[in-house]
Amino acid sequence: MKKLFLSLSVFLFMFAFVSLASATTLTVGNDDTLRSNIDTYTNFTIIDTNHPAVADGTLTIFNYYASNTQPFRFVLVDGDIVKWVSAEITPNDIGPQTWSPASPITIKSNWNLGLYFTQTGTIPFTYGGNPAWYEANNAGLPVVGESLDYAGSSGRVYSFIATGDVFVRSAAITSPLAGATVFGNVSFDATLTDIDGDDNVQWAVRKGTCAAEMGTVLGNVDSHSDPYEWNHITFHASADTSTWDNGEYCFVFNPTESVGDTPIRETREFIVNNITPPSNKDQCKNDGWETFNNPTFKNQGQCVSYVESNFHAGKRN
Repeated sequence: MKKLFLSLSVFLFMFAFVSLASATTLTVGNDDTLRSNIDTYTNFTIIDTNHPAVADGTLTIFNYYASNTQPFRFVLVDGDIVKWVSAEITPNDIGPQTWSPASPITIKSNWNLGLYFTQTGTIPFTYGGNPAWYEANNAGLPVVGESLDYAGSSGRVYSFIATGDVFVRSAAITSPLAGATVFGNVSFDATLTDIDGDDNVQWAVRKGTCAAEMGTVLGNVDSHSDPYEWNHITFHASADTSTWDNGEYCFVFNPTESVGDTPIRETREFIVNNITPPSNKDQCKNDGWETFNNPTFKNQGQCVSYVESNFHAGKRN
């Protein structure tokens, strides 16, 4: 029975591992097998739409079948808008080939991968499948940011496939620490990992709850417009909590999302505990000076001096 349980546990672990690995791999395109047809147009772009990106991510490896050694380029498009054009690629030989860019290529969900042929086609295709949208003969090299002028379409499957990694949008609150007891000046810090790099942020500090629209004491929501720093990657704000009521608080970090982004709402609970300043010298004795945090003291003498200076200023309770 123990062996059976151990074997089942190993199987489940391996299955979970494989599933996780599969979930993080991104592929665009078909395969790199030999096909029977070659394009006769020159100096034009054609976009294969059979297997677009199913998620945001990056592409790092491009496999293709070369029917000849004529130069070509890979092209990424969003609809008809050119998003990326590779450097010119000249196959080393006829047959399956691999090309890797100098750095990962960003791709977003539903983008398609296509080809620009300087001369006649390099990568073969078969008829069938989803429409391949093509430009006219001698349409010219595609330009990033501009639209392709499609002349028509034809069901085709080209011999290429690009692989890479799915991008996981994530965020983390780095300050204050979870469950920390804070006082005086407190920093609120967070980071966002996002493929766009253009998202805005909503944030709040709430007393006694993390729920929306309740107990907000700081932030840029619920009629608050407190200062903060945000460069679409790192967030920072700070506050003097010495006048806040002691108790539990919650920092809410909520980057806004672009279309298709995974929503993120991070929360961090912490405790504010500002101890009332000393009002008589006896409170400074027997290491009592160490217990104060509003203000803090370096030693007993500094604590006593604080009490005396406030007494002479008429501030003693």
